[in-house]
Amino acid sequence: MSQAGQAVITVNDDNLPAGVRVLPIMVRVSESQDATGTMIAAGH
Repeated sequence: MSQAGQAVITVNDDNLPAGVRVLPIMVRVSESQDATGTMIAAGH
């Protein structure tokens, strides 16, 4: 999970618009797993 999060952050840096689309997906994942949401928040 950590690796996936890092990959998303890298894409975010490359393409801001892509990051915007990823944000909603992250929110859904957060709903599924609180732990994942916390890790994503730390990434931001």
